[in-house]
Amino acid sequence: MVTAYDNQDYSQAESLAIEAYLENYEYIEAPLAEIDESLMLNTEVIMREELRQLIQDRVPVEQLQQHIDVINNNNKRFLLVNNIHPLKNSYELLPLVHSLQSLQKRLR
Repeated sequence: MVTAYDNQDYSQAESLAIEAYLENYEYIEAPLAEIDESLMLNTEVIMREELRQLIQDRVPVEQLQQHIDVINNNNKRFLLVNNIHPLKNSYELLPLVHSLQSLQKRLR
């Protein structure tokens, strides 16, 4: 997404941001809310509303990257709150960890 944005393909960047939210984050909101509802709601707003607005406003790419860094840091906090390590987790948590990792990759 950042690459598309940096190449001034703003519609593609916005499409990728929407896809990252709908295909990854939306599906894991409930389990994340069980971990930390406040953090989940904050991250949801950052992704669903603020990220798209930044793209529409065509802010400098550095500002967009800082926003994505906040999203990625929030996602890391979900894992740290429960001492979840991506390589050492129970089978129930694998989909959650996988979705957070996929989300991080989509936002690049």
